[in-house]
Amino acid sequence: MEPLVLVEPNIDLGNGHWADTVAMLAASAVQQGRAVFVTAPRPPIAPLAEKLEQLGVPVTTPTSLGTRGRLLGRVEAWLGRREAVRRSRGRHGAAEDLWLVRVLIDEILSLRLARRVGPSDATVVLLTGSSAYVSLAAFMSRCRHVRVLHEVRTPVGRWGAYLSALRLDVEAHVGIVCPTHGVAASLPAVLRGCRVSVRPFALNAADLYVTAEERAHERSRRGFSDGDLVVAVVGGWWPAKDMDIVIDALSKAARPVRAVVVGHPIDRQKLEPVARHMGDRLSVDVRPLRLGDLRSVYAAADVTVVSRHPGVVKESGLVLDSLRYGVHLVVSDHDPALTEALHGLDHVTLFRAGDPADLATALDLLAETGTRRPSPNAATRFGLLTAAEAIAAFCSWSVRDRNIHSVPPPDYLGESMEREVT
Repeated sequence: MEPLVLVEPNIDLGNGHWADTVAMLAASAVQQGRAVFVTAPRPPIAPLAEKLEQLGVPVTTPTSLGTRGRLLGRVEAWLGRREAVRRSRGRHGAAEDLWLVRVLIDEILSLRLARRVGPSDATVVLLTGSSAYVSLAAFMSRCRHVRVLHEVRTPVGRWGAYLSALRLDVEAHVGIVCPTHGVAASLPAVLRGCRVSVRPFALNAADLYVTAEERAHERSRRGFSDGDLVVAVVGGWWPAKDMDIVIDALSKAARPVRAVVVGHPIDRQKLEPVARHMGDRLSVDVRPLRLGDLRSVYAAADVTVVSRHPGVVKESGLVLDSLRYGVHLVVSDHDPALTEALHGLDHVTLFRAGDPADLATALDLLAETGTRRPSPNAATRFGLLTAAEAIAAFCSWSVRDRNIHSVPPPDYLGESMEREVT
């Protein structure tokens, strides 16, 4: 079987799905008998490091690149300090441009490592790629790869925009995977030379679905009765999310719902008014979540609420979590394509984005009528792949020699994973 190199720049972050995705893909690859390697700009968080060590999967970081790796690391650290200064002074555009350059350095380092550690016929997958400087990253790393773009972020400044738009005749060596059609439609013009495919990125696994016995145990442990409507508000409060709407709706709900708010970062100050209103019906736990933590929360909850600002089109791991774990979803209609896909499903309740009263009404109605869980195969019907299926799809794009300066640029990608964007 083809070897696999997983590249994850966010491997050192404790929040989000990054570490869990790497662990699931690596475990599946090992089970299949594949040689698998992981490269990253920094060492992984401790739980993932332990998991990969148990699997016998080596993790390589830029220290092995010697002087050049250390020099680039110092440059990135300097850029990080400059970025922090600009953010503190309110120069968010300049800070964003510096952050994108730091991401570029991470990608160059990690992709060069991928060329070094993996055999020439290995499939290289950049699991969290940037949409800026794609050509530069491919040119400077000299590594053909499949790049997953979760969102589109482009430089603001003149020089950043110029460098980002450069065509270096390497675009044909990069395969783009977009989790949603909205992300694909937003790709910059320079990426039109790449093969682009659309499919969900979150991984499915049959053992993620919460059983009835688990639900009963977890609700009993937390002191929830059968008549309680328990609302889960999961994950960090990132800019794409409209958390003010959720806070306001919890205060407006006519029925005494319970809420479990978990994740990192969370603005406790914003929660103070609703905490006074709800009292002990509100539980707040501010920390990065692992799979076990997520499972516990979803097992106790009747619904999970996802609220985003209108026009946000990137994939929501929380929406897909509702399918994977089997929890009724209450979600804003921020993305027309997602709204169309979810419309009419009895385990989904839609509310108007930016409208706390509509969300409060939806929660009241669910408290009165009850909720519906998605079926155990709902995630599969929605298009989610298992880790083994995702690896097979990635490896269908493999090439024998990844050095883009020594091999002509054939159409090595083969068939699109799901469907091409035209």
